[in-house]
Amino acid sequence: MRKRRAAERREGAMICPNCGKENPKGVRFCGYCGREISEKEGGGAVPPSSPEEGGGGRIVKLLSLLILMLLVFFSVFFFLSTRPENRSRRYLRLGQHEFEKGDYENAVLHLKKAAELAPKNAAAWVRLARACRELARESPKEEQRKLYREMLSAGQKASELKDLSEAKELVKEAKELLTEEKKDKDGGSGGMEKLLLRPSLLTGIGEKEEEEEGVQPAVPEILPASDFSNVESFSPDFFGEREKELLRKNHFVVEGDRAEDEFFVLYEENRYNYIPSFVTVDSMLHSYHLYFQHLLKNTEKQYLAPLLKELSLRMEKKSAENYRALIGTDWEDAALRNVYLFEMGAELLGESPGGDLSGEAEKALKAERARIEAGDSSSEASYLTGQLEDYGQYKVRGYYEGDPELSRYFRAMMWYGRMNFSQHEEELDRAALLLTLSLEGEEKEDWEKIYRVTAFFAGESDDNGYYEYRPLLEEAYGGVPELSSLIEDKKAWERFHSLTGELGAPKIQFFSEGSDASYEGDVSFRFMGQRFSIDSAVFQDLIYDSVLENSKGEKRFLPSGLDIPSAFGSDSALKILEDSGQSDFSGYSENMEGIRSKLSELPKEFWERSLYNRWLYSIRPLTEERGKGYPLFMQSSEWDKKKLQSFLGSYAELKHDTILYSKQAIAEMGGDDPMPLDDRGYVEPEPELWSRLYRLAESSGEGLSALSLLSEEDRKNLELLKGLIGQLRDISVKELKNQALSEEDYKLIRGYGGNIEHFWQEVNRGAAGGESLLAREFPAAVIADIASSPDGSCLEAGTGRCAEIYVLVPLDGKLRITRGSVYSYYEFPSEERLTDSRWREMLGIQTQGLGESEAADLKQPDWTYSFTERAKEDEEKDHPGSVG
Repeated sequence: MRKRRAAERREGAMICPNCGKENPKGVRFCGYCGREISEKEGGGAVPPSSPEEGGGGRIVKLLSLLILMLLVFFSVFFFLSTRPENRSRRYLRLGQHEFEKGDYENAVLHLKKAAELAPKNAAAWVRLARACRELARESPKEEQRKLYREMLSAGQKASELKDLSEAKELVKEAKELLTEEKKDKDGGSGGMEKLLLRPSLLTGIGEKEEEEEGVQPAVPEILPASDFSNVESFSPDFFGEREKELLRKNHFVVEGDRAEDEFFVLYEENRYNYIPSFVTVDSMLHSYHLYFQHLLKNTEKQYLAPLLKELSLRMEKKSAENYRALIGTDWEDAALRNVYLFEMGAELLGESPGGDLSGEAEKALKAERARIEAGDSSSEASYLTGQLEDYGQYKVRGYYEGDPELSRYFRAMMWYGRMNFSQHEEELDRAALLLTLSLEGEEKEDWEKIYRVTAFFAGESDDNGYYEYRPLLEEAYGGVPELSSLIEDKKAWERFHSLTGELGAPKIQFFSEGSDASYEGDVSFRFMGQRFSIDSAVFQDLIYDSVLENSKGEKRFLPSGLDIPSAFGSDSALKILEDSGQSDFSGYSENMEGIRSKLSELPKEFWERSLYNRWLYSIRPLTEERGKGYPLFMQSSEWDKKKLQSFLGSYAELKHDTILYSKQAIAEMGGDDPMPLDDRGYVEPEPELWSRLYRLAESSGEGLSALSLLSEEDRKNLELLKGLIGQLRDISVKELKNQALSEEDYKLIRGYGGNIEHFWQEVNRGAAGGESLLAREFPAAVIADIASSPDGSCLEAGTGRCAEIYVLVPLDGKLRITRGSVYSYYEFPSEERLTDSRWREMLGIQTQGLGESEAADLKQPDWTYSFTERAKEDEEKDHPGSVG
């Protein structure tokens, strides 16, 4: 009751605006301070309380406050729980739990998340490496390599973060597992021996061999006087101090700045000016390159290109007939792919086939053909296979550049060689079966003619093809099936598909970083597969991921040209590679050791299987060191480097000539003028190389004759080339035995320039159109891309102008200064695939008009400085930031 009255009193109370006290309702003056109370001053009655106020209002306020506090709490909790490090800990616990349960697949998934969320947590990476190892142990073989690589990567990241012994052990174990897995995949042979088991199409061609003559060298050692007073024909004022220093130390020097556009030019100058000539192996290897290129080019233009055109049209017609017969069956898509393959091939050759494609396929063909003809270094999925294709490979280069007919042939053969019918894609394997089935009668004969000739020059296919698939087709179907049998006999198809899966994968793979791992080591079919080469197999085993990251985490995506002579046994090349840090790549040294062992064990028959192999076999002696009994200039470590340049120069020409498959001229020779000066010269004494080169020239003629592809004129020229090489071999044997040369021998050396000029004229006569030939119009410089990187770049290897070499040689118990011509070698990564014309522009060689164009900043490899007249510091000053 009292409370109600108090409430009622309060309802009528007046508030004093001065002191804030309550006063009874209706009073004018405040009973506490005496001030007047009026509404103008802000006074007034206390508003009545609403029914909800009081206890109920306070409850609402309390509830609101509680809700607000809960919202704040959950917001903070959510923020903390979603922080990467906290999420990582949660995934880490989940991963460890799954690992302990033995569910390694889920353990890997959770631990990957943990490591990605907290990349600086070494423990997460270690646990991930462990889980990858355990999952790999229970996974199929085709998945193991990927898991071992993840194990390695996780272990390396853990090691970078913390010095953990377990992480180091995991890295070591992963590397060992990867090495063992690769050996198992390659059958323990690096993939080389298995190709020897394939039937050779070259049996009986060029197999007539002679034992190489072993020579016991007995050349007297004569040192030059400090002032060169005991050196005949020496002009002190002609050489600078660095040149003299190198002649005293190494007994030879290479003059890079004094260079000619062709080898014969210098030798003809020697003859006219009575300068003793030094006949180099470089000059004769180059002459063989000219004739090899000439023979292959003529064979392609006159025989292979027309034959490929006819074959493409007939195969397109057959494929279209198959497609129409198989519409509405499981084979329809496969049949359409073959129509696409041959319609593209025919169009690239300049033909207009039946036009059996329509809709999406026709649109795709036009777009893909545009990419092929553009030749840009871009990778897009081919409509035919669905796999990424590097369209930069279709850029016309080598001697094919500038010739419309050969350019078309180049693109078409590249297309047939690169389109890959993967066995693990059922539709592509069906297409391979249909293609094999279509190679019957005349089509098979023409296909074999093309394959046989190209195999003679460049070697056998690295890919499975007709010869591998045909026996499996007959085994699965019990003979050659009709199209109706394909549709009805599903069990036979399953049998065939199973059999093709058991075939070996190609040794040389086409991969791009980040590509589908399931394609690695993929069994596949190619219509006209690109060729296996031993040097590409070497490169494959010395780049990522056959070798793994170095200590800086870098990957070796591109090889070095020096990998090849090193693999062939050159300790000089191996030391240069090691000094440049190549052995820091994990597995490089071990792989190189294994490759050297395998190559040394290859039988001689392997090197006789193609002209390509024989060429490599011919230059292999350049990887061997020469000791006591040889001329002093050949005993120096710098001569070993000079031989590496000779090796790589010839190798670059070989790759240039097989890329589809890898000053003014002096007047004519005059009469025998009397010689007022003694200009007796010297032949580089490499009898083993001369012998092998002799047999290479001989087998070139015999092989083409057996294939009925050698003209009478070319036969005569090959006989001349072979005869010249044989004479140089005989002279070099006499020199090493310290026997006197005859006047006929010296006459041959004296006139050597005119002899090799003859071959240069023969191979370029057609291009000159009957006009007189100038060396700068047909220079020696060539270039080839010899390896590719996943990022689209490539490794270019090329020869530049022909450099001069001065050599101190023994003659009649004295020394004599002689002059010869050698390769200049260049090697560098490039974003574009270079053509010969572009390369010659970069060198400053102007093939048309007068004068020279401005050269790009180019420099030769660092290891060449020690035997050239230009010091390294001078080269770097003249070519800042140049490629090397």
